[in-house]
Amino acid sequence: MDMSKLDDLPALINDLVAIRIFEPASQLRSLELLVQFFGVSHSRKTFYKIAPDYVYLKKTVEQKVACFAGLHYSFNFDILFYDVTTLYFETFEEDGFRKNGF
Repeated sequence: MDMSKLDDLPALINDLVAIRIFEPASQLRSLELLVQFFGVSHSRKTFYKIAPDYVYLKKTVEQKVACFAGLHYSFNFDILFYDVTTLYFETFEEDGFRKNGF
């Protein structure tokens, strides 16, 4: 993550970004995948402790990613939209709105 200049963010954030590029999944499933594929372990307790700070880190991450794209990909923009929807929904009980899986 050194090139992206995200190193000053919590290690958990960097690891979640990396694993979600490798294999998109829910955040809690991503913690399991980090252990499975990379031997990197973060506890659920750590995840839940840092999760409320995500809102404060959002602007910083957005700025760093936009700067990285401009520097490395000649990305020139006046306005930027990105998709924050998810393709994955976890549920034990399906109904008209919720279905398990992708």
